[in-house]
Amino acid sequence: MKPEGIRAIVVASSLAVRGRLVNYLERQSGFLVVGHSGVGDDADLLVVGARPDLILLDASDRHRAEAFVVRLMSTQPTPVLAVTSRETLASARPSLIEAGVVEVIPEPQMGDTDELVRTARLVYRIPVVTRRAARGDRILTPMTIDPVNGSSGLPGVVAVGASTGGPSAVSEFLKRLPSTLPVPVLIVVHIGQSFGHSLADWLDLGSGIPVHQASEGMRVEAGHAYVCPPDRHLVLIDDRLMLTNGPERHSCRPSVDVLFESVAEQVGSRAIGCLMTGIGRDGAAGLLAMRRRGAFTLAQDEASSAVFGMPREAIAIGAASTVAPPARMAAIVSATANRMVEPGTRVAAVLRP
Repeated sequence: MKPEGIRAIVVASSLAVRGRLVNYLERQSGFLVVGHSGVGDDADLLVVGARPDLILLDASDRHRAEAFVVRLMSTQPTPVLAVTSRETLASARPSLIEAGVVEVIPEPQMGDTDELVRTARLVYRIPVVTRRAARGDRILTPMTIDPVNGSSGLPGVVAVGASTGGPSAVSEFLKRLPSTLPVPVLIVVHIGQSFGHSLADWLDLGSGIPVHQASEGMRVEAGHAYVCPPDRHLVLIDDRLMLTNGPERHSCRPSVDVLFESVAEQVGSRAIGCLMTGIGRDGAAGLLAMRRRGAFTLAQDEASSAVFGMPREAIAIGAASTVAPPARMAAIVSATANRMVEPGTRVAAVLRP
């Protein structure tokens, strides 16, 4: 803990609730309230300026609270503890957690703040969301984007690439996706022939959406995932999958770069790219190609990566607009995909830093 304590901000729409929450924290040793605001643009600016260690969020207006957290996690991930009424706790908790909140508790009653203070200290210390060393990588430099719709008629596509440690990371990602995901997911994992043909079946067991092994000419559907088989590149043409035996890229076939470049060309700014754990640099250039065409791009963080090689390369060249572990990736992807298919919505404007 820093000498002055845990730097916290309070975000609440109601002035009365905001005052109570500020008071609760200021009465405790080990906390330093460095700001407070309503839920909205003011809160976004406050986070950027104050760079808090913890955010205490009133989630009584659940939809606005969730929107704030999704924006936060795509630009400056910070541990969030949400409070809401006891009556709405059970119904609000799942979607708030999916958006990126670490924990949701009932607002303290009659000045009994023990649970709030104890939970706030735990939330601040949870490694998955409080890695101070990773924060510099999480706030990535904006780049000039030239959004291109692409030639495919698909409303959107999620493209995922991984290598060493990839099966576990992709499994963690897929199991967090909702069955209502409005776009398809295309997956390339570097894996040997012996396990390659059973990877799709294995991933399907715990996935939130059906997982299939890709085949030549297969038409993709929203809410389904497609895994490239061994020794073939996976390419998207309009709404169909093509398998090619083209030259290896980075000594790999399938290559993540080949998939990402095809999605960049076909889908442009209606795509989401996710590059996960792996040795080498396959996928970095392809993720950059996606981002340059307006796609929303994510790289797995170092702490959750079995091998940080591929994500590190992507971050180094400015290919990733967000860095997150697989579970958080899934929440961001779900929120982004839902906005992507809303008429007239520019994902870049909503979520990209």
